[in-house]
Amino acid sequence: MRNYLVASDLSARSDAALARALALAAADQAAGRPAHVRLLHVIDEAAGHAAHATDLLAAQVQRVAGPGAPVQPCTIAGDPDETILAEAEALDAALILMGVPRPRRFPLSLAGTTAERVLSATNRPLAVIRRPAGTAWQRQMLALEDAPASLDLLHRARDLGLIAGADVTVLHATNLPGPDRLRTGGMSSVTLQSLDMHAMEELEHRLRRRWREALASSAHLDFALRHGPPAPAITGLQASGHFDLVVMGARGHGSLLRNLLGSTSAEIIRDLDTDLICLPLAD
Repeated sequence: MRNYLVASDLSARSDAALARALALAAADQAAGRPAHVRLLHVIDEAAGHAAHATDLLAAQVQRVAGPGAPVQPCTIAGDPDETILAEAEALDAALILMGVPRPRRFPLSLAGTTAERVLSATNRPLAVIRRPAGTAWQRQMLALEDAPASLDLLHRARDLGLIAGADVTVLHATNLPGPDRLRTGGMSSVTLQSLDMHAMEELEHRLRRRWREALASSAHLDFALRHGPPAPAITGLQASGHFDLVVMGARGHGSLLRNLLGSTSAEIIRDLDTDLICLPLAD
């Protein structure tokens, strides 16, 4: 049984997350794997709106999936982050899905979005959904580090039904200095560009060899290597490539402040214009 947990704020933003979860569950069932979708809304017990929230959640199911949908709506009173985490563990969720985070004004923005806070504390994959469920995840960008943990990320992505049959572009943002940051030593810009090209080709060859087996099921495979930090590399490639899905690792189980100040995944959750799956990596 593959279980999906959709965290709903009862808005249209959550509709896309529910629709995607139902589409994933339908694909699982078509492949002979039982699947279950739980739609969770966390309510403020003190506010006294439990009955109203239950009605709104039922209306969301009807609006997105229609009568008889294979989804279990559930309202629970409590802290949103803690409740989502607890339900994900109880359900043994293969994927937590959320809609696009609401814009937050300073100083509330310092606490991060619910997705960021949940991601910082879970070891389960988390998806932030922006696109309609009718859009297939055919064009997938995998943002990978040059590290052993990336192989585990690829295996976890395959376990979720990703990569196989998709057009995959592997993005690696390298900390190798670009030609504009090298001390010339009297070398011309043409020579520096040539040296950089050779170094990047060697790096790509090494990464292809390391990840070849894990990526073998893709329909088409490209590599994109960029100089500099991961976040601008991801958003830059997305701007030119228009991918249906971005998959990246995330360092969870750490200081939220550290994650907010230095987390690529937190930045991408806020800024990316397509669907995103974050796969927590071991530190």
